[in-house]
Amino acid sequence: MLILYEPSFYRHDTQFPFSVVASVVRIAHKYEMKGVLDDALDRMKSCFSSRLPVWNAAMEKKGSSLMSFQMTDAISAVNLSRLTNTTYTSMLSIALYMCCQLSTDILLNGVSPKDGILERLAPEDVRACVDAQRTLVHDNIISGYNILAPLPQSNCTDLTCVLSLKYLRELLLKYSGDLDNCDCLADWMVSLQNAELDDEYYGFMHMCPVCQQCIRSRANKERRDIWLTLPETMGVDVDYHITTGAQDTESNILCFTHAN
Repeated sequence: MLILYEPSFYRHDTQFPFSVVASVVRIAHKYEMKGVLDDALDRMKSCFSSRLPVWNAAMEKKGSSLMSFQMTDAISAVNLSRLTNTTYTSMLSIALYMCCQLSTDILLNGVSPKDGILERLAPEDVRACVDAQRTLVHDNIISGYNILAPLPQSNCTDLTCVLSLKYLRELLLKYSGDLDNCDCLADWMVSLQNAELDDEYYGFMHMCPVCQQCIRSRANKERRDIWLTLPETMGVDVDYHITTGAQDTESNILCFTHAN
């Protein structure tokens, strides 16, 4: 309860760990402290966001300027989203997706935070995650093939580009590779631009700028398409909208808002 009287919690220049924010959400919900609840949920939404660039930035740093988190905190995020039952449930789809990345043991049995209280998903949410994992693996495989498909001849006829793309397909699009996992929202460009992936002659960094941009555009499109269908994949009802603004890091940002 002491955190409720901490002035820094109500300023947006201090980062708090997920465990503290989650405790405030529970207390504020129990005692119907709407202002406090809204502030705490805003902190949670800065990481478990319905906007792709916001979520991506939080995943890279495992936190935002308002809150830090661990992947296992996704379980609590799902439960708190269900508990509050407000428009803030827009974080539900991405929290469920993040639960899909956890080990089977944690997904089924939950996790005990530092306070010792077991946090676990409800049976229906476990079922949603298990059902979704097959779709997420499928989406990951299809994305890989779409991104690394042969380029149109009108794009480029440079043999280095053609052979580099063939090299990447043979290296990455194989059963023993990294395709057989649920993390279909991972940024393909992080892997493709890894210099260790290239050999002396072939690889993404050996391709011409035009072909590189074509691959980037494909990767962005695949990621956005998966993001847009994520609520459906996770079994969550939502309303969709697309926002565009100079403040966004991409020209069109896909967002989803959960239906009441």
